[in-house]
Amino acid sequence: MAGPVHSAAIFSVEKSESGTYQVTQLELENDLPESVNDDRIKIDINIFTIRVAGYLVKSTHEIGVEIYVFTNKLGNFFGNVRDNLVIEGNTYLWRGNIKFYVKNGHELWIEYDIASPYMNKSEGNKQILHF
Repeated sequence: MAGPVHSAAIFSVEKSESGTYQVTQLELENDLPESVNDDRIKIDINIFTIRVAGYLVKSTHEIGVEIYVFTNKLGNFFGNVRDNLVIEGNTYLWRGNIKFYVKNGHELWIEYDIASPYMNKSEGNKQILHF
């Protein structure tokens, strides 16, 4: 993927009878291709300020993920986790990297290192799923 990605948060604003406004952030829909392969495993996790939704194809280790950091959509990313899938960022809100990889032959892991002028740095590794 190359080129600009338009990203935004969408909010619902409602006014109560008392005059108080209630603002709620709405969940964005995953726009990755629908599964046509029974071999796909769904991914849907939240870690620190990172949200990942997508899939892993068990037999081929192909991955497709939609990634958000601080509720901003970075885009849709595709690759093969045998070769690692790495996303590096340098934006106004954050900088760092997110890596997906296979460990022990049958575990999908995420490694993240995120820094922001608004929050403490967060880094770590977490197993996402066993396949």
